Amino acid sequence: MKRKVYPTNPPTVEYSLTALEETLVEPLRLLCHWSINHFHEVETAGESKDNHIDR
Repeated sequence: MKRKVYPTNPPTVEYSLTALEETLVEPLRLLCHWSINHFHEVETAGESKDNHIDR
């Protein structure tokens, strides 16, 4: 992450992604969409797994 500080009072700080970090934007966006689209399936699978744990 790039950080630039401006000499204001109070200080102003600006953050931006590096070129390497920018390469993560699309994969993370796809993962977020997958998570939203499959939330209920994952939740149901977790509940089913919880019900089968030997105690």
